[in-house]
Amino acid sequence: MVYRLGYGNSFDGYPIESFVRLSFNHFKSPGYKKRFRKLKIDLDSDDEITLNYQADLNYANAYQPTPVPFETGVRSGGAFWDTQNWNEFNWSVDAVGTAEAYINGTGNNMSLLIYHSTAYDAPHTLQGVTINYSMRGLDR
Repeated sequence: MVYRLGYGNSFDGYPIESFVRLSFNHFKSPGYKKRFRKLKIDLDSDDEITLNYQADLNYANAYQPTPVPFETGVRSGGAFWDTQNWNEFNWSVDAVGTAEAYINGTGNNMSLLIYHSTAYDAPHTLQGVTINYSMRGLDR
């Protein structure tokens, strides 16, 4: 069989799996409890993709309830005027797509797992993650 590098979105028809687990972050206050409320994932992709993600609190402590995993579609791939070739970008979409989810959990730190598996979606680039939280008090 002959394989071409950089051609297609699958491994001979089988899906390509990708994931990233961000490190546990205490947000500059390791001794304080925080209530995590919302997260926003920014990414760049030529097509709409489906992302799966889950937040883990307190080093994924087994005695603490884990927020439910989320699945969402993200559409991006827009362009800036006069910088792209005609018909090679999407109209009416953002240059960077955004996926948002509400988290309801309390802990000292948080890690985020982002997972994607498909044989059809185009490649994507994770641009950033924003996490909204509020301080609860000193961990005693």
